[in-house]
Parts: sequence; C-alpha cells; structure tokens
Amino acid sequence: MSRDDDDEKVKQVGRHAQVVDIDPKGHPGTPWLVNVSYGARVYATAPAARRDLFRDGTAWVTHKDLAGVGVPAIAGIVPRFHFDDLGHSLVTNFQVLTTANWNDDLYDVVASVGTGFAVYFYAVIRCPEWVAWCALTLWCSSFGL
Repeated sequence: MSRDDDDEKVKQVGRHAQVVDIDPKGHPGTPWLVNVSYGARVYATAPAARRDLFRDGTAWVTHKDLAGVGVPAIAGIVPRFHFDDLGHSLVTNFQVLTTANWNDDLYDVVASVGTGFAVYFYAVIRCPEWVAWCALTLWCSSFGL
C-alpha cells in the first residue's frame, strides 16, 4: 500500500465525530478531544492516520478558522435533520414533504453539497402536489363536474 493510499484513507475519516472532552489549558492550540467515527479502525489500517489519531480513535482538534497547516480541525456541525443515514433521511424527507420548516434543511444541504441539490427539494415538494391535483381532476371528472 502506497503513501497516497494511506493519505486517501485519512481524508475519508474526518466526517463524523463527537466531542468528548475540552481542555483549553492543557491543549491551547487544539482544545477539543473528539471521538472520530471508525477512528480506531482507520488508526489500525492506515499508518498515515497515526499522526493525528490516538489508538482509541480520538484526536485533539481545533476550529477550522483557527487551524494551521496540518492541524486537525472541526469543519462544521451536522445539522439535526440530514441525509447521512436511513433514519435521519426518512425523517428529513417527511419534513420536506409536509413543508414543515423545509427551507432550513434546504439551506443546510445547499451549504454542504452545492446548489444542484436544491432541485431535489423542488421535486419532492412539487411532484406530490402535481399528483394530488391530477387525482382531484380525475375524481371530479368522474362525477361530471
């Protein structure tokens, strides 16, 4: 396995993490200890990850605005409603279908993925509406209205 393969595995690791400790005095440059999802597995399989991760999959990190070159950083916070797993995606789709505060989800998704994904929100809201109007039209025409 080459060094580039190891670096690619390290880049894929930093998606989800949970803050487990805060120590601004002991670690002034990187005050947050986070538990990285699958961090222990990546530590075991990618030697390049050992410069940032501990054996248990944790790492001391800073905020992205304060990070220097090569310093692990928190890039953002996962919103409450997201599409990262099946359960949350079902709840988020239900929220969009019912148009209950759907615009906050739209802004979060556009900020993380790009503006092209806004078409999905338009389709999820407009297609069921169009189907309902067609069904209503067929129902009314069956009664001769």
